[in-house]
Amino acid sequence: MTEAPAGGRPSGDDLAAELRRHAARLLPAAMVPSLIVELPELPRTPSGKLDRAALPAPDAARGPVRAEPGDEREAALAEIFAEVLGLPAVGADDDFFRLGGTSVHAVRALAGMSARFGTRVPPLRFFQEPTVRRLARVLREGGGS
Repeated sequence: MTEAPAGGRPSGDDLAAELRRHAARLLPAAMVPSLIVELPELPRTPSGKLDRAALPAPDAARGPVRAEPGDEREAALAEIFAEVLGLPAVGADDDFFRLGGTSVHAVRALAGMSARFGTRVPPLRFFQEPTVRRLARVLREGGGS
């Protein structure tokens, strides 16, 4: 566990990292949040229920720094991931499933990869190597078939 400051608990990025580590011990990787926003209190409706509409949008600028793709193949894969997931950008080391990808998204990404590169990557390899950088390596090695 992270060393807590004098106030008794980690703050900011340290707290978010600690929460992600804790969640990773209890949840499947795809369910561990990639971005955690600390709020002083949760917004409530007049009846006391959580007011989801009043929750602030996460500030993407506070998210993790994304590694830039290293070559054209990685850049193309990052574009495919971003398009399939509806994100503005995807980094070379971002995990497809931690970004919100599901098996349906994976099928769409695999179809996009097949159309773009003319080679088929087996779905199992996609699940085993779910980052742009690792899938680019699979493609360089011949598609993993």
